[in-house]
Amino acid sequence: MDIDVPRHVAIAVAAFLGIAFCQAFNDVIDRDLDRLAGKTRPLAAGQLSLGTARWVSGLCAVGAVLVVSFDPVLSLAEAAVVGLGVLYSCRLRSTILVGNLLVAAVSTSAFLLPYLSVGEIGPPALAGWSFVGLYILGNEIFKTQVDRRGDREYGLRTVATAAPSAASSAALLIATCGMAGLATVLAARLRYGWRVAFICTVLLVLLLQLASLVRLLISTREWIGLDWEGAQTWWKIPWVPAGLLLLMVR
Repeated sequence: MDIDVPRHVAIAVAAFLGIAFCQAFNDVIDRDLDRLAGKTRPLAAGQLSLGTARWVSGLCAVGAVLVVSFDPVLSLAEAAVVGLGVLYSCRLRSTILVGNLLVAAVSTSAFLLPYLSVGEIGPPALAGWSFVGLYILGNEIFKTQVDRRGDREYGLRTVATAAPSAASSAALLIATCGMAGLATVLAARLRYGWRVAFICTVLLVLLLQLASLVRLLISTREWIGLDWEGAQTWWKIPWVPAGLLLLMVR
């Protein structure tokens, strides 16, 4: 099967720019909150000027749409990503779970772009997208709980500030169970060799997601430390695309 390399590269670049815009724009909107929380993001730490941050976010938004201008469907999809990023930062970040769900949907949009490109969004694609979405949702819930003190001082209404900690734990547990169910469905579609590799990869992601759940359940205890939180978040990121890559090599 011939692969249109330039087209796929353009799709990957557009996906990167779309999500980069969402991150950069959110940093612009949340700069005071990030500064209050003592975060070291470049804008909040004074390493980047507000004007530069606005230019970067604007260029990312325009670039995300223009890079895939050869396909109206992909351009529309990237425009939707940009619009949803603005909606989250301006309106939905101070909501209970709604904003977290939107972040998960936008962050996983890159997974659906290749399928949109060929017009083949079937059950396997939606199952894979949902698996990644639940992973991102769990990570967002965990991060919301970690940021609860700064969010509360800033007046944000999130699942961590407006509901008992058990609500965050329950939401994360549901997301993890959903991931396990979807992983089972996806693994069943693979040949034996790929299935073993996929299951091993997914099990690590699920175990680390469960680690987030355990951290929430004992969130009143401070002995684990922030360094562990950072390591737990970063170590699991590469495993999701690695596992999903196995779905495509069939």
